[in-house]
Amino acid sequence: VSQSRYIRSGSCSWSSGNKAVAERVDSILRAHGGQLKKKGSDYEYEIVTGSLGCKGSWFRKLINESGLVGLHAATKRVPEIVVKSGKDAWLGFLSGYIDTDGHINGVGMKAQPVIHIHSVSRELLKGTQHLFALLGINTAIYAISLGRKKIVAGQECDTQDMHAMYVSGRKNLAAAASILRLAHSENGKKLAMYADLPESVS
Repeated sequence: VSQSRYIRSGSCSWSSGNKAVAERVDSILRAHGGQLKKKGSDYEYEIVTGSLGCKGSWFRKLINESGLVGLHAATKRVPEIVVKSGKDAWLGFLSGYIDTDGHINGVGMKAQPVIHIHSVSRELLKGTQHLFALLGINTAIYAISLGRKKIVAGQECDTQDMHAMYVSGRKNLAAAASILRLAHSENGKKLAMYADLPESVS
């Protein structure tokens, strides 16, 4: 579930503007009796869990066990069940997180090749960094902006500190390209190009 989503005790919502990512999520849910259901826009979905009466669904039990229910963007973290479940779980979490909230610079762009994720939850990024480290990939986390007051729709709001985690360097990017399994069509193509970067990329 991407960082912009809030998991309520009674329902779950999810968003993605990429069709391939939505199809992968839907296929996983359908394999366990649930599905994605479009809401008002082309990128907003409701997660139908498939529960019957008081019998909880597979997805609902998973979310409850993850400890994410009721958390917001600033308080989310990598669930302990992901950390304890081994390599496949780490790769699944990282691939899904990058699919929904990650950015990958294309080779040949003015910007250097890099994978980066922004979040107001430093704890979530630290947990993500730990998973990458378990897979032998080095990352770095930086504070990129401080929270401040901002006018939104005519009302003054308090914004939160923003942080970013970066995967950079030829060795780290090649390692990420060899193990991550992205569904996002555009980012998947960019990541594949990181498998054979020129030696000029430090």
